[in-house]
Amino acid sequence: MQLVIRWLTIITLLMVSACTVLGDRESPAPTSTAGKSKQENLHSSLKGIEAMLNEGAYQKAQTELKLFIQHNPNHSTAKAYLNQLENSPFKLYSQHYFIYKIKTGDTLSELSEKHMGSRHHFVGLARYNNLKSPSSIRLGQQIKIPSDSVNDHQLKIITNVEKLRDNKELVTALHKLAEINIESSLSAKIIKLIERTIEDQYLTLKSPEQLNNFEHEIKDLKNKSVYQSAFSPNLSSRKNLRDLFDVKQLVSDKKNELALERLIVEGKNLKSFELYQELSAELAESLHRQAILYFRNHDLEDAIHLWDKVLLLTPNHNSAEQYRKRATQMNVKLRQVN
Repeated sequence: MQLVIRWLTIITLLMVSACTVLGDRESPAPTSTAGKSKQENLHSSLKGIEAMLNEGAYQKAQTELKLFIQHNPNHSTAKAYLNQLENSPFKLYSQHYFIYKIKTGDTLSELSEKHMGSRHHFVGLARYNNLKSPSSIRLGQQIKIPSDSVNDHQLKIITNVEKLRDNKELVTALHKLAEINIESSLSAKIIKLIERTIEDQYLTLKSPEQLNNFEHEIKDLKNKSVYQSAFSPNLSSRKNLRDLFDVKQLVSDKKNELALERLIVEGKNLKSFELYQELSAELAESLHRQAILYFRNHDLEDAIHLWDKVLLLTPNHNSAEQYRKRATQMNVKLRQVN
């Protein structure tokens, strides 16, 4: 009997020991549970504050943020939100901006992440646009998005365009300018650059075919409102170019006197065009050759008259100037003899 009692006692002790071991294995570490709970609470608190901000409850959100930061002084996101509430958006963000039209599914968080580097700028973006709340945007609404990076990108394009202009790649430059958001704060500079580029292109054209090709290449650009305004000042240049085409036809038809008259009368408006320089040089050479024939036949008055016209067209025509000088001296001597 005593033997049985001893065995029962041993078995009981073993069972108690086993239960204790198993219980120790199943007990979670209390420290890790406490840490995880704190993180969840932080996240939950911040989400609640973000909801207030999104609905425009700025005063309440500001109070909650200050309390949040008291307990979490190094929390960068909370400090960023408070900074956007306590400071003017025009102090925080660049005065340069571009216009964006709200599309289906857009949120200010996504737009600020895409264009301003962080989704947490949605409060500042709303205040930058004087919106009642970040959630109040509507489809088709136009907002201003401040961005130094966008502005820098536009300035880089402008620099590239200037290089293209220097290389006379003017059509390419115009298409490059189309990459810039024309409603940005740089719009005045861009419009001026478009005007100059169009003007410079007109100055290089030498035939109706070239004009038609140029206007065909940029027809898509002309449909944009800013390009229409940029083309308007150049309408006079287009008319002057058409006048030069008429003169070119007169020269081709050997109607040099009429061509000369048009160039002299309208020269003030035409001298900047490459075609004017080309036609003037061609016509001047033709008149110069005719004047030399007069000179050799001793028709000095007629020769001098033609050289006057040559020098009117091309003042730096050295040969014409020398011949005219000789013809004038000879004419003076002839008159003295007579």
